[in-house]
Amino acid sequence: MQSPRVPQSTTFRGLLFDKDEITLMIAEKEYEAHKNSGLLQGPEIDVGKCPYRLITFDVVMDPDLIGFMHAVTQTLAAERISVLPFAAYSRDHIFVQEQDFEKAMVALNRLKQAS
Repeated sequence: MQSPRVPQSTTFRGLLFDKDEITLMIAEKEYEAHKNSGLLQGPEIDVGKCPYRLITFDVVMDPDLIGFMHAVTQTLAAERISVLPFAAYSRDHIFVQEQDFEKAMVALNRLKQAS
């Protein structure tokens, strides 16, 4: 039996809960549209000061895959590009600072061609 497909969205949204914080990753336009709605209010809302761009590795990855993110982060670290990783069950995503996006894509395309 095939699993149901998640409807396509043009906007990435990520929600992460850990013991210290709740992280909500949404587009700036979406944040601006909702910031006064009461939905996003709280005692400590920290909005990132640097715009980020999303890069999605749009292939289904085996949960037992070892070393994929290491190769990605090592490649980008060599270019002095910082990364915010965000993983789903079968796909990985990274955020890079907007100013580094083109440089990151060039480096990742080189990595892809070398594989």
